Amino acid sequence: MTAPGIPRFLANTVTDQQFSPGDSLGQQVASFRYEVINGRTGIRQGDVYPLRSTIPVLVHNTQNTIMRTLTGLNFGATDTASMDAITDRIKLYMVLDTPAGQTEYPLGRYMYDSTVKQVLSGGDLAQNSLFDEMFIVDQQLTASFAVDGTNAGDAVTILLAPLVDAGLITVRIEGMPLPVRGAWPAGTSRAKVLSDICTQAGCFQPWFDNDGIMRIIPSFNPATKLADFDFDESHVVFRNTISYTNDFLEAPNLYVVTNTTGNTTDGSSSSSFGSYQVPDNAPWSIANRGFTVAKYVDLQSSTDNNLDAVAQSYANQNIVFERTQMSTASDPRHDSYDVIRWQGSQWLEISYSFQLQAGAPTIRTLRKGYA
Repeated sequence: MTAPGIPRFLANTVTDQQFSPGDSLGQQVASFRYEVINGRTGIRQGDVYPLRSTIPVLVHNTQNTIMRTLTGLNFGATDTASMDAITDRIKLYMVLDTPAGQTEYPLGRYMYDSTVKQVLSGGDLAQNSLFDEMFIVDQQLTASFAVDGTNAGDAVTILLAPLVDAGLITVRIEGMPLPVRGAWPAGTSRAKVLSDICTQAGCFQPWFDNDGIMRIIPSFNPATKLADFDFDESHVVFRNTISYTNDFLEAPNLYVVTNTTGNTTDGSSSSSFGSYQVPDNAPWSIANRGFTVAKYVDLQSSTDNNLDAVAQSYANQNIVFERTQMSTASDPRHDSYDVIRWQGSQWLEISYSFQLQAGAPTIRTLRKGYA
């Protein structure tokens, strides 16, 4: 739980931990710490120590509702006996030895998904899979939820208030000024409602960050944003691990968002739309291809004055037709929707697979941005 006096809905703040990997990244002394806390009280229970027979893997994928999973976390008899899969949470840290001493970098907070116990004469062993706390959000509403022209940030605050007030999650909302409209019946996943609101508001899909805080940020084109990491200058990319793929043939070059639920003054239905055309320098653009490949999305809930923004946001999140995958040295500063400078272009990191072992590589998938 958050300490007394700290709001559960957080304002936009920036923290900058000093991390200077330089050319030695991948050669530093590193380890990982697994801290157990009680998910309701936040009280620390101690540390657990995975067996060395398997390498735990942290996967972060922005295409999933629950973006982070932690697999291969197998425990010996002592840690298995102390484990409570219902209430326990695992806080993961990467620990780096520096000349100034040890520095810990958080890598998220996780709850148990499934546990397989192997019964042996010397005590039970556990094979575990975990995921982040979006699972708490991704549960069915017990009552209907509706908003009509409400500020998107306020709509999210109302939607998540039961979880925030119970101390289950902490939320940081950045830039959601657009109005939203919609109605969802009881039984709808709260995460689905949240996703719909974020889409209308022109935001990326929400995620739980390295500090275990739910984040919501406006979507952006990576080509026009300052890079978070420069792989051309200060990052170790392993040779012979780089591959490129594209889906240019089927890639839409025009996104159209329609709203067919509005009513005119005489009671008849009305239709409005917003659109976004991919930049001309994209290989699959209308200018380069010579014809239009359109992608239509009918929200049936959006207010009319932000449909262009919704169309651009939808394009920002779905233009994944030129991708690169590579292996790099592990870097605990990566979180979600990071912009990478790579071979003179801007790329958005859409997923990574982080092997939790000193010296092991991290596999990253990036998609290219065009301005």
